[in-house]
Amino acid sequence: MTAVQERASEQIVRDIIKETSLPPYVTKTMFRFGTDSSGDASVTVYAIIEDRAAKEIKSQDMVLDLFTAFQPAFERINEFRVPYWRVRTESEQQEMEKEGYSDLT
Repeated sequence: MTAVQERASEQIVRDIIKETSLPPYVTKTMFRFGTDSSGDASVTVYAIIEDRAAKEIKSQDMVLDLFTAFQPAFERINEFRVPYWRVRTESEQQEMEKEGYSDLT
């Protein structure tokens, strides 16, 4: 993939996620673009969630909500990159940023 194709696929991924209707407790999404263990172009989408939600919503319910929300988007993204997703609370993300460990965009 050329640098131009790489930037274009990153923007397409961002646009697809912006169009995705996510649960109300997701405050923002962030991305890490790269390659996965097989060398394929990939994107990891981080759903940043409210701290309150992490305490009040059962883990399996949250996973199901997020999977349902991301599934159609990931089917489209897979044409450009292999998609993965992770969840972080707002507090976890803030702490990582404070310590300089977050390279997400």
